[in-house]
Amino acid sequence: MLREPTVDPALAAELGGTGAPIRWEGLTSPDAGEQVARNNAFIIPFGATEQHGPHLAMSVDSDIVYHVALGVSAVTGVAVAPPVVYGVSASHGGFPGTVGVRPETFIAFVEDIVASLHASGLRQFVLLNGHAWNHGVLDVSAEKLRVRYDDARVRSLAYATAYPGPEIDGRADKGRSLMHANYFETSVMLHIHPEAVHMERAVSQQDRDSFWDYRTDQVSPSGVWGRDIDQATAGAGLDGLVNNAGIGQSGPVELTSPESLKRIFDINLFGQLAMIRSFLPLLRRKRGRIVNIGSVGARLAIPFGGALCASKAAFEMFSDSLRMELRTEGIHVVVIQPGAVRTPAVDKTLGGAEDEIARWPQEMRSRYGAMFRIFTAKAAARENNGSDPTVIARVIHRALTAARPKIRYHAGKDSTLLAALPRLLPDRALDALRTRLLGLKAS
Repeated sequence: MLREPTVDPALAAELGGTGAPIRWEGLTSPDAGEQVARNNAFIIPFGATEQHGPHLAMSVDSDIVYHVALGVSAVTGVAVAPPVVYGVSASHGGFPGTVGVRPETFIAFVEDIVASLHASGLRQFVLLNGHAWNHGVLDVSAEKLRVRYDDARVRSLAYATAYPGPEIDGRADKGRSLMHANYFETSVMLHIHPEAVHMERAVSQQDRDSFWDYRTDQVSPSGVWGRDIDQATAGAGLDGLVNNAGIGQSGPVELTSPESLKRIFDINLFGQLAMIRSFLPLLRRKRGRIVNIGSVGARLAIPFGGALCASKAAFEMFSDSLRMELRTEGIHVVVIQPGAVRTPAVDKTLGGAEDEIARWPQEMRSRYGAMFRIFTAKAAARENNGSDPTVIARVIHRALTAARPKIRYHAGKDSTLLAALPRLLPDRALDALRTRLLGLKAS
């Protein structure tokens, strides 16, 4: 029997859930109407019924994706459908037991499901996939539905977008999505549906790289693709968590609305804290570590960057507290403070200055407009002349693998200097330096 997901009650309260999933098939018709009135979003999990080697039941893909969907429902209050247990599975070839449908049938089926739910008033649909060969047809289905319904939002995504990859299954480094019935899937099934696993029958198949995709029966005599399956365990844990979410916003503090400030803090602080809370049980199992990507702006505020710098400073303070709280458990919490890094994000944060100014009242344009133009031009030039992102990637790798990682790493152009300035200069001298570097003049 599939186990019920365990969720954090505090996270559920924060995100609008009750801690218990909302199963669509368990509602009465009036209950369904009330649910739509409360929340017009809906999760449809898609799995498969197909061979998973000699040791796993054919329900693996459906079980895992449904378990994930139930957990999301429990913390968000979004209703979830029963899993679609038949997928595009013909690539398994001649192994007994597999039940598959043609891509055309699958696409039509998805359209019909969403059409029925749309008629009930639902308008947001997450097509949650748990089977690699469903990806393409779900993407096509989502595109067709977006074109068909002007008032609907449709997103196709997999519960593990890098599946199974080194990020998820440390025993796999080749084979892309050809991984099947492997260490990862076996470990998850041991956790959520142990009766469906027969470890005494487990065999491994060495993964190897290939340009081509093959039917499973062409590359694996057992139907398995992945090594070290006999070492799978329900409690493998997590080696590390890297928090790198973030958005930026530039503008005067005087014009920063509560709504825009909440949006920045929701992503730059609250969302990352929610990730930490969710993954801490897994990190504890392996004494993993947490790497939080901060900013030199956490210790060095700049004009027109109040919201961004404040969110980064708050995240770094939480990181410091967390580090001390987890110290006795052997879990390292590391902060990386990048300096100038050359990425497309600079256009989102500092681009469109004229559009931003145009939204201000005339009085504010006169007061701040010229300074803001100078600031964004200078700041964008500095970022565009920054370090390559691979510099930051190497530091993240060092923070994850060092036997005794530093508490803070400075990475990228000028990061060490900028982090040191608040300790070296008096506040007034630091203010003068910052405004001069950004082309602003004091009155």
